[in-house]
Amino acid sequence: MAEKKKLIKNRMLLAAGSVMEVWPDSDYAEYMPQQSTEQRLDEHWRHVGQYLSTAMKRYRSQEPARNGN
Repeated sequence: MAEKKKLIKNRMLLAAGSVMEVWPDSDYAEYMPQQSTEQRLDEHWRHVGQYLSTAMKRYRSQEPARNGN
């Protein structure tokens, strides 16, 4: 019976430790986005456009080599 109590105690301590790992110990507001959702989405789509534009330019610059010319 003492072993079972010890096991339960160890599990409770482990659970308490797990909660403490997740619980923030500082202010995370500095990591939160400052812009609105619309502004952030707009910025992400602009980046996607830039990535696509760069990829298309690279593809076009390699086109003669792909055609064997």
